[in-house]
Amino acid sequence: MASLFNFTGAHVATIIAGAVLLYAAVTLNLFGRAIHNKPIMLKDVSSCLDLLQGDYFDVTDKAQDPLLFLRLGSRAGPNQRLRRTFFIDNAFTTMDKATYRSFVREAVYVIGFNDMTWFDVACKTRFALTTLHEAQDTYRSYLVPFIQSFVLNISIAVLYGWEVTNGKSKEIGILGNMINELWISSKTRPQEDLFTDDQKDEQERLCTAMHDIFPDWQANETENPLNLIIPTYETLWRIVLRIFLEVTLRIPATEKAIYLELFCKYMVDPTAKRLEAIVTVPGSPSVDASLQMLVNEGLRLYPPTRRIYRRLDTSLISRSAWPEWLPKSAQSPKTIDVAADIEALHRDPQIWGRDALLFRPSRWAERSEVHPDKSKIAKASAAFVPFGARPFACPARERFAPRMIALLVAALLEGMGMEDCKVGLGGLEWRVIESQCGHSGLCECEPFTLEVEEPLLLTREAYQNLMIVPA
Repeated sequence: MASLFNFTGAHVATIIAGAVLLYAAVTLNLFGRAIHNKPIMLKDVSSCLDLLQGDYFDVTDKAQDPLLFLRLGSRAGPNQRLRRTFFIDNAFTTMDKATYRSFVREAVYVIGFNDMTWFDVACKTRFALTTLHEAQDTYRSYLVPFIQSFVLNISIAVLYGWEVTNGKSKEIGILGNMINELWISSKTRPQEDLFTDDQKDEQERLCTAMHDIFPDWQANETENPLNLIIPTYETLWRIVLRIFLEVTLRIPATEKAIYLELFCKYMVDPTAKRLEAIVTVPGSPSVDASLQMLVNEGLRLYPPTRRIYRRLDTSLISRSAWPEWLPKSAQSPKTIDVAADIEALHRDPQIWGRDALLFRPSRWAERSEVHPDKSKIAKASAAFVPFGARPFACPARERFAPRMIALLVAALLEGMGMEDCKVGLGGLEWRVIESQCGHSGLCECEPFTLEVEEPLLLTREAYQNLMIVPA
């Protein structure tokens, strides 16, 4: 690094001004004026995949780079709010082919763990959870910020080294809170309302938190650790929270006991073989179970990205290959937002059955190669896109993400002291309760239960009143 970066008001103002110019150049010049009309929402498999694959652009030789540039542009447009909010420049926000390829190469390298690395991660994850618990001021912790801090801690550690997070539980908690606040505000404010005074204050606190964790970070987008941290953390924490709640509060008792045993074994043997190991849950009828099935079901019912947006300049779309899902009225040059509704796709009863809204991991056993309905298997496989689709499918989708999700949930269940897992945090067994007192935590609380027939809420604000307390 050429020099250390000290976050003064002038520095932050400079970063923000640069982000504004970049945002304006990308959104207004290359992709048309910012969109205010309601985006077109696609809910069927064929249309969603067609949108994400981007084969409709008017390029003579689709094997050449111009197609990549157009695809990058259509994805970058809706994501400029992330660039201007977090000062990031990664594969989700860039139109530059070199930046995109460099990011993907770095991501693939960083998450390319072997089994020995996973053993090390499991041990340090257990230690990180204990350290986070010991840093709490009370035996009553709010569940959502606790899980957010835990997942952010592990995300930073696996990406940048465990030494970065040592002794910084408080700073990581502050960073997680700032990411959450800025993420919400970036979605709720109109695009032209780039930076209010409140948002500038939030960004200054974000920069301060980043400097506390990464003292050598310089004020530039290309070297911003958030380039990797944001997609990793945002992919993980919500799905980890919801699988944790499903396992602790809603899975039937017999099945729950089997899964707790599987998680406990995975915590000491975090291999792909252990993740995929299938056991039979006794009952009438009996069902098959594995951690891979459970993670898949979590990703199906609670996809990390509920909707994937593309901003399309219709003047660049081939008239001979005009998509059926795009209105003919859009043929006059304009910029329009279109979204693949992944949540709707993953909950479609025509694909997943009448119980599509239920968390039922055993449905994945029914999709095995021995299942007689091959067409149903193929349709479900095509409709399962929790990490997007080509050409921008997440490089963590096959190995890193499922294994890390399982490991984080396993660590939390172990920390709760459940069933046959190790003694819980502080030598206690823990339970989830619901507080009616906001964040004071001083009022009467009661056990938390879930409606069996409805999926968990997917909003960021959901379950903020849940606490973990000694049983």
